[in-house]
Amino acid sequence: MMRWTNHRWWSTLHRVVNPADAARDHSRRLSIGMFFIPNYDAVVAPVAELGQASKYPPITVADYRTSRFASTASEVAAG
Repeated sequence: MMRWTNHRWWSTLHRVVNPADAARDHSRRLSIGMFFIPNYDAVVAPVAELGQASKYPPITVADYRTSRFASTASEVAAG
């Protein structure tokens, strides 16, 4: 979403904390995940109607996912 909105909508930092044992029975916490996977040949680029200069070059979903997986793999190998 950051790429499509040219940083108008930021990705949320995801953190999960389990409630303490004494509070678990009374916790009203609910977590729902939402995932979507566009077609691999879809081009991801900022929406032109937002009227800003693009902060990202257009990229296909396949190329973007490959680059993300590669960066994660290199971080784990260096770790």
